[in-house]
Amino acid sequence: MSGGCIELSPPSRVKGVGEGLETCLAVEKATKMPISCCVNASMLGNWEPDNSTEIVFIWKDNDKPDLKGIRAGERVSKLLKERLEKRGIKVFIMTPPLNEDGVDWLDVYNQLGVLGFPEIAKKWLDIE
Repeated sequence: MSGGCIELSPPSRVKGVGEGLETCLAVEKATKMPISCCVNASMLGNWEPDNSTEIVFIWKDNDKPDLKGIRAGERVSKLLKERLEKRGIKVFIMTPPLNEDGVDWLDVYNQLGVLGFPEIAKKWLDIE
C-alpha cells in the first residue's frame, strides 16, 4: 500500500498528519489539532487531504539516516509539502526540537510535555 491513513479526527480546515500512531496521539493530546496517522513514511508521502483542508501540519519524525544517509521522514515530508503547496494548501513541517536520531513527537511529549510543541501548532485555530 502506498497511500492512505488512519483518520483520528473528522475532516477539518486545519489538519495534522504524521507517520506513527504514537506521534499522532501525542500531537493530538498536546495541541488538540485534528490529525491523520499514515503509519509509515511511504504512506505519509502519498497522503491526500480532504477537500476542506486548507492548512496542513506535517509532524515528521527525526528518523535515523539509512546507509545512504537519507532520512525517510525528512525526504517524504518535503515531497508532501511541495505537492500540497502546488494545490494551494499552506503547509508547515514540524520537526522535533530534540536533536537526536530516532526521536519522534511522543518523545517530545514525554520529555517536555506541551511546552515542547511549537506555539503556532498550539494556536492552529487562529491561523488564516
